[in-house]
Amino acid sequence: TGNPDLFGMAQPSLLVLDLDDCVWSPEMYTLRHEPGPEDVVMGELVGGGHGVVAVRSGRELIRIFPGAMAGIQRVLAGEYGDMKMAAASTADTPQAVRIARAAMALLEVQPGITLLEAFRSAGGGCGDSDPNLLIGRDGPLSSNKAKSHFPILRETLGIEFEQMLFFDAVSYTHLRAHETPEHLVCRLLLEKKKTLRCYRACLPIYKHLNLSG
Repeated sequence: TGNPDLFGMAQPSLLVLDLDDCVWSPEMYTLRHEPGPEDVVMGELVGGGHGVVAVRSGRELIRIFPGAMAGIQRVLAGEYGDMKMAAASTADTPQAVRIARAAMALLEVQPGITLLEAFRSAGGGCGDSDPNLLIGRDGPLSSNKAKSHFPILRETLGIEFEQMLFFDAVSYTHLRAHETPEHLVCRLLLEKKKTLRCYRACLPIYKHLNLSG
């Protein structure tokens, strides 16, 4: 349901987010220390309220981009109906995966609501065992999301590719189709080192998900 966008697509059923340089910074493979509760940094969250704005990994701080946080807040507020969220990340190493999962369980998008809880609850959630959190490239996952992450999401969540909107991070800003074996995923490629301005530039193209903050 929902109003069609510029390409005639209905509002997606699943928002799929890359993590590194798309939802947060820095990239997990550059880090060496898995953060814990003692590493949280408190401050003012986007949209107001006091919460965990960063977590330390050694000398580095992991932070959620303002535009990404604002968009996730809107999803949680129900502005896009029962749209769910998923993560599709090819974290380079097992250590990067552990750091990512630890950070996700600590960083907050709203006071008292972690990024992990946001993924688990958006649109009613995706069930036990976090089938919507595909992070890494081991086991059934690989460095090719089109051949691993996306087919797994379709199979486990029962959502077809054409009902997914994928935000990825590359060195330029462009809207294109992410090729899969049988279908297409609408893919927004966001400029590395995301700024609020970048989200504002991208999202008017896709009216349903204004991550501008």
